[in-house]
Amino acid sequence: MEGIINANIYIRDTKNNKFIGYININKINTDIKIGGVYIYEKYIVLEEYYENQGRWFIGGFNVYEYNKDIKITEYQLLGNYIYSSIGEPYWFEGINNDYLFIDIGTGHGVRGIKIFDLKNNKEILNASYNNRFSFLNDIISGLVLTEWGLRFETNENNIEMFNKYKQETPMLEETYGLFQEFILNYNYNIITGEVNIISGEYILTQ
Repeated sequence: MEGIINANIYIRDTKNNKFIGYININKINTDIKIGGVYIYEKYIVLEEYYENQGRWFIGGFNVYEYNKDIKITEYQLLGNYIYSSIGEPYWFEGINNDYLFIDIGTGHGVRGIKIFDLKNNKEILNASYNNRFSFLNDIISGLVLTEWGLRFETNENNIEMFNKYKQETPMLEETYGLFQEFILNYNYNIITGEVNIISGEYILTQ
């Protein structure tokens, strides 16, 4: 396919769903309302523009089943997307097997992360991470539970552990004029749902 190049995908692909390559459609033809395109053996991800009050913006993306016989510009017309986040501050982080990884946020520090099962059409994780996360052997590391996230937490054990670690963890002595926020660091197995608490700590936020 003409114009296809490699891309720096954070989450690695797998043998049964290899990453084929990346195209920046907007650099080739600015009249087409598509930005970056990520192509896998099973799926194709389009960063599509959306219109708001007469102006065009890019944010979020759509995921479709990949068909080499369909032109990239035809996916929008067909509209048969598996997952859509157009207009949201969602950033594509890669696809591992059938798991779509999404980074959420507009700034540094604690951000959101979602994992969506494209094969079974269901969300399997909606959490937060601090600065960086990793994924290996079905385990996602670097996740955090925050005071804000605690309001939506349904796992009673996680709530209990958050409060326990918060009580036992000393606050920072120097804040440099910033706010202190307590976070509970943990890993999560996306297959078994097992939570492994790592530590609690205070971090500085603006």
